[in-house]
Amino acid sequence: MQNADLVIAIGCRMDFSITGFDRSQFARAAEVVVVDIDPAEIAKLGDMPDQAFVCDAGDFIAGLMRNTEQKTFDFTPWRERCTDWKNRYPVVLPEYHDKQGFVNSYVFTEMLCDALLETDMIIPGSSGASIDTFWISAKLKRGQRAVATGGLGSMGYGLPASIGGCIGSGGRRTISVDGDGGFVMNIQELEVVRRLQLPIKYFVLNNNGYASIRASQSGYFKQTIGCDPVSGLTLPDIGALAEAFGLPVLRVSEQSTLQDVINQALAMPGPVVCEVMVEPDQAIGPRITSRIGQNGQNGLQPAGRPVPVPRSRRTEGQHADSTGGGMSMTADYLKQYADAGLYTMQGRLLPPQDGRFQSFPRGQWREEIELTAQAGLRGIEWIYDLYGEGANPLETPAGRADLKECLAGYGVSVVSICADYFMDCPLLRCTDEELASRLERLEWLIGICPQLGIGRVVLPFVDNSRIGSLEEHAKVIGYLRQVLPSAEANSVELHLETDLAPEPFKQLLLAIDHPLVKVNYDAGNSASLGYAPADEFAAYGERVGSFHIKDRRQGSTTVPLGQGDADFASLREQLIRFDYQGDFVLQVARGVAGEEPVWLREMSELSAEWLRGNRLV
Repeated sequence: MQNADLVIAIGCRMDFSITGFDRSQFARAAEVVVVDIDPAEIAKLGDMPDQAFVCDAGDFIAGLMRNTEQKTFDFTPWRERCTDWKNRYPVVLPEYHDKQGFVNSYVFTEMLCDALLETDMIIPGSSGASIDTFWISAKLKRGQRAVATGGLGSMGYGLPASIGGCIGSGGRRTISVDGDGGFVMNIQELEVVRRLQLPIKYFVLNNNGYASIRASQSGYFKQTIGCDPVSGLTLPDIGALAEAFGLPVLRVSEQSTLQDVINQALAMPGPVVCEVMVEPDQAIGPRITSRIGQNGQNGLQPAGRPVPVPRSRRTEGQHADSTGGGMSMTADYLKQYADAGLYTMQGRLLPPQDGRFQSFPRGQWREEIELTAQAGLRGIEWIYDLYGEGANPLETPAGRADLKECLAGYGVSVVSICADYFMDCPLLRCTDEELASRLERLEWLIGICPQLGIGRVVLPFVDNSRIGSLEEHAKVIGYLRQVLPSAEANSVELHLETDLAPEPFKQLLLAIDHPLVKVNYDAGNSASLGYAPADEFAAYGERVGSFHIKDRRQGSTTVPLGQGDADFASLREQLIRFDYQGDFVLQVARGVAGEEPVWLREMSELSAEWLRGNRLV
């Protein structure tokens, strides 16, 4: 939608769940045409529509067909582009299949859709999990009839709608996916289903109450009321109720048996109720995020930044041909990333702590999360260092829960952990006892990442922790191999930041030879060392997984963007050539003390212009 050149909305009220709170950011490059029979609905949209038609939808479509029947359109490039996006950024991620103890609703939808026939009717509920995760991950087949009512959001719609759809279609097998809260709203209609022996397969996603309401209350108000047993809401035993109506009942809570249970439900004659036990607080994505502003008002992020731009899932060793279509795809990616917003290194929005240029902001980390949202930034690269020990919320389960709640409240995310602890306490040049303790700490740090949805740890091997000899080169390879099983178990990438020249760094990566080990590219550090971007990317461009935006003079300190020796023009060329699909974190020079948010916003806008290619730093 955000890359379309024409959007035609027919009979769609274009509310904030579709457009985002800032409608000026919706389909930025497109001409927007809205068709509605109610002029009041169009009036609500202000000046967003470029063209508006108050008429019957059928009349508009008939007129559109008449005026285009003599014209031919080639949509092949657009379809190919959309197909490429689907392949690059799947909704159902591989790690979703590893869940235990609950069923992941995205995996459920994928398995269900694979098992359905082309003749099936699909009529899910209109709220909660039955509309959120189901329609995001559903894959329809030619011949299927599917009914979606996401604009209504009325709980209790799914059960009676499935009856009407089944009867209206002449008794076709009908699939209804609903949440436990919505399903019980019209539970009495199961008697009609039993009496008529309608071939309706009910899959009830049990997430322990009203999950959508619970998520909203937790994010906005930091407490829940009347949405689950803890907060005063209980729901009846759905399986027992269905049995009381005389319907067969199935239940599944493990993904290892999910496909078998789905197949069993679909194969049974007549109606069946299958209860699917899903994770109560499963995250929903991609979606438009919302937050409470400083003035207490609710607000949605613009539609251009619903979720972090997906990281690359390209095959290791593959990059785009600099003369082919991959170049424009990556240029588009950089522009989209600039529109969605950048990340910042922690501490940059606050005055230095005890004169430290970079450190964990003891006592002020909550304040900085709020400042991150106010500055229009997407999130933070969180610092874990020795200076912050005892004050960093990462250290305890209660602290991590507090951090997670604070992030959700402001619509901010933590993209990665900058493990500066290993600058203070390096893995090299230490005693065996110190090494064992530090490797144990690194494994612990990797292990807590999934609790916060963090996908990578940046490991610095510079300055005090630099790799200074071939012997230390070999030791680092051994240490990383030692912690890689933990990284694999938690799906956490290890991004290495080193001061090694391009060829030695390449040899280090080749020796480790693991897809989870990647490069954290620091533009300023490379400039300070006098390395040429073309040489660096030629050596390990395919392994660059994250990017620190910084400028330094050769052999000197960090300076404002554009005042150092970082070759940003060449860097953008290399990012495009090697099909870079990672994140960008601002690690820029500090401005005037006390004016950090203003300065960082200026640096963010400057960096965004560089990514767009409109103005090179």
